[in-house]
Amino acid sequence: MNCFAARENRSGKTIACAKGIQKSRFISVAARPPTKALKNGITMKNNITISTIPVHADAIKNNAGKTNDSKTSRTANKKILYKSLIIYSSVTNILHPSYYVMNATIRKAADMAIKIFIDQGHNPNNPNAGAEGNGLREQDIVFRIGILLNELFSENPQFETRLSRPTLDVQLGTSNTTSLIERVRLANEWGADYFLSLHTNASSQAAASGTEAFAYSSPSAAFSLGEDIVQSISEYTGLKNRGMKVRSGLYVLRKTNMPAVLIELGFITNPNDASLMVNEPELFAEAIYQGTLEYLGLQ
Repeated sequence: MNCFAARENRSGKTIACAKGIQKSRFISVAARPPTKALKNGITMKNNITISTIPVHADAIKNNAGKTNDSKTSRTANKKILYKSLIIYSSVTNILHPSYYVMNATIRKAADMAIKIFIDQGHNPNNPNAGAEGNGLREQDIVFRIGILLNELFSENPQFETRLSRPTLDVQLGTSNTTSLIERVRLANEWGADYFLSLHTNASSQAAASGTEAFAYSSPSAAFSLGEDIVQSISEYTGLKNRGMKVRSGLYVLRKTNMPAVLIELGFITNPNDASLMVNEPELFAEAIYQGTLEYLGLQ
């Protein structure tokens, strides 16, 4: 069936799981969901019903592992699945971080595209140009990998994508700060479900090597997505898996309204990493794509 199967954990707390999602990502739900949430529901394909429920947008952001930067709460309509349960936190009575995973599941079941925003880090020229190493430029490497990644997602009807730099000469913003603001604005206004920011790492130590990624917080949907992506990149390229890390100060992770992952594909200052990224960009694109499918349970 397409609805949630509820059960209780050892502490007696009611939880639910979505069928078809790998790694058993569990969602806390309220014992008595608010009945007012039931109105205005619309039935989609495959017996899925979407119910629009007014909730505090800032509360959702907090529960997804991010902080409330404004002092006033805003009200927004968020579409969530309703069959026999409403996805709510049994502690705070607001949407659980796994809402984002559920949102992707809802889109899949209702034949709605999952929206992926691909951000190719940095600009072609200053301000906000990228790192350099081994005669290469970060902004050129991630541009190419982003284009290839976009092609992979575009071939799958379950996804809809947008690029921050659809062409090589696109310059975002007039400073480092406004460049970041513009990337976040594009993703937020489009209503992306996930934000993937592509970068290359750099170090004063040429031996530094491997792939890693960052999320705003852990545990979070973004952190879990990043874990799958980093593992996939390591498997496809042979680069060391340096793991997932928390970076709450990064603007594109802090200000996006959706789970956001900043991926450091490899070290541009390492000859082997740099050679892989420039000569076999398709490996990195395929790895990110497959890691995303793994996370969403779409393989």
